[in-house]
Amino acid sequence: MLPKQVMHQTLMAVIDYLEYSGKIVVNEDKVLWTFKPQGKLKKMQGLVVR
Repeated sequence: MLPKQVMHQTLMAVIDYLEYSGKIVVNEDKVLWTFKPQGKLKKMQGLVVR
């Protein structure tokens, strides 16, 4: 359910763009953020993703 301020078509356009550009992965009803800017990668060396 979306607040009245967010149009469903606008939200779907944003999700489509993010999926097309490789920033998210959509599987069934779940969304996974996959994009990590290069600048932050250098700062995070040594961290492990669980």
